[in-house]
Amino acid sequence: MTKKNNITVILSPDLRLKQALKNAGIEDPATVKKLTVAGTITSDDWFYIRLGMGETLQELDMGGASVTEIGSIAFGINQALKSVILPDTLEIIGSNAFRCTALTSITISASVVEIGDWAFADCRKLTSITIPDSVVKIGRKAFAGSGLTSVVIPDSVAEIGAVAFGGCSNLTSVVISGSVTEIRESAFEYCKNLKYVIIPDSVVKIGKCAFAHCYDLGDITIPASTVEIEKYAFHKCGYNNLKKS
Repeated sequence: MTKKNNITVILSPDLRLKQALKNAGIEDPATVKKLTVAGTITSDDWFYIRLGMGETLQELDMGGASVTEIGSIAFGINQALKSVILPDTLEIIGSNAFRCTALTSITISASVVEIGDWAFADCRKLTSITIPDSVVKIGRKAFAGSGLTSVVIPDSVAEIGAVAFGGCSNLTSVVISGSVTEIRESAFEYCKNLKYVIIPDSVVKIGKCAFAHCYDLGDITIPASTVEIEKYAFHKCGYNNLKKS
């Protein structure tokens, strides 16, 4: 990757990405394959990346940037982006932020508290991810249709959003922490290769179709604490034994 393809810029409240790239001798943002950004990032910069680099940017390092939220559809049309490092200041990953089909690697910092709706949906090449203990909310369809093979839900999460991991056909195991109280509707529906899941004592409600069409799912023990199991929660699962502890 040439120097022209690999660019590092430091932004400030008065210096936006468009001008910073021009200052670095880059007239066409589509020529940049790897971008390292430090300093203050604004919504104008997200827009410029999406508009000018949406088809070409492959690597993005924001580890040194100062940003608390990545807004809705920030990288939603970027089909070349493979690798992302997020800053330690980040708190919210917005809806549809990284629906990037080429994404294979992303580092989520330990400051993130919310992963928004559809945030990583359809990231079919994303096979692994670490959800940090800081995350409180996993939104609707946050990882739906992604390539994840295993998931660990951290102790900070109280609720797994509707269809959060729906259609993750490569998913084989799920570890749900003892802080989760509700598994929303279709949370793991059509995870057709899911074989291993433990439902902790903290879960009081399992939503409609939560594990429906998980054809390979083995024996399941429902904890005594679970007082509500909505219809079709385990519809067409492959278990031989469904029991309550």
